[in-house]
Amino acid sequence: MSKALKILLTSTPSPDDAPLFRNGLDLARQIAKLSYLVSQDTENSYHGRENSAASFLNQIFRGERSASPDMKRAINEAVVLRLINQPLAVREEWLEKINRTIEEAQNARKLQKYSDVNFAFENLLELEESCTDHFVVSPVTTHDIIRVGSHPLREIMIRRLNLYKPEISKDGGEEISTIIDPKITTRYTFCVSSQERAEDGWRRFFYQVTGVASDNPTGLPLSVNEANVRLQELDEIDALRIFAIPEEICGIPIVVHEPLSTTPTGFITFYKFDSSVDVHPIPTHYMNDWKKSVFERIIYGKSNVTRVNWQSVNKMVVQEAENLLRLR
Repeated sequence: MSKALKILLTSTPSPDDAPLFRNGLDLARQIAKLSYLVSQDTENSYHGRENSAASFLNQIFRGERSASPDMKRAINEAVVLRLINQPLAVREEWLEKINRTIEEAQNARKLQKYSDVNFAFENLLELEESCTDHFVVSPVTTHDIIRVGSHPLREIMIRRLNLYKPEISKDGGEEISTIIDPKITTRYTFCVSSQERAEDGWRRFFYQVTGVASDNPTGLPLSVNEANVRLQELDEIDALRIFAIPEEICGIPIVVHEPLSTTPTGFITFYKFDSSVDVHPIPTHYMNDWKKSVFERIIYGKSNVTRVNWQSVNKMVVQEAENLLRLR
């Protein structure tokens, strides 16, 4: 659609048989000459800024940026002046075509951005299913990661940590378990910004897998005793770890897969209240800096880091859960 805009402005014959403008630079020059946009009744922010206008137009034509309201108004004014000798109906017809093409280009960019986010999220899900080491940093709490009861990230984590009981289906009278492989083949490490939030992370895990907070998204909920034993086992074998780390190295929510490898994969994640997630891949060349400035400080004790174990909070959390379940 951005190419269509360039063609319409610089290649398509106008009512006098010549293109509206010879090229993008010609359009930028005409825009820069305008001190005031008469038809828009506003000042021209690109007056005297030919290079800025040309650079912006090139980005628009390449589909890298959308036309800002100021640029759209400036293009409209330049077109009006270019067709000043044409009847009003002709000028309005051309403005309608140009504005419609600008809008279509903007909608195409939005769709592409949505598709890119979806692709990144699909990539994230694939890695969640296959990787052996997940490293999660959340500036607030593990609540961001585990609060969505039916979210696929939640379901994958609980399934891979075997924090559920299988639902039983019957096929011809024979009971069939939905568990495929209960063996733990991965590790999850969560890093939050305080001891209190780390303790709350264990509480939220426990509430989720026992059905205190909501239904277990993977299968039937564990009993209080089963969940207590299971979390203790996961903690002891380092399959599930929660750290309290300094706030200054806990700035943005990220998920990193295989952080110990030479080629870790990272994503910035934003968990929304409508259960959706915005996912943005971290460029590979930034990951080495992240390993030195964040990961190694946490794992190798180069900073004030505290591991909060399940055993340190289990009595309190189990008692709270039992009380809540009794109230049902």
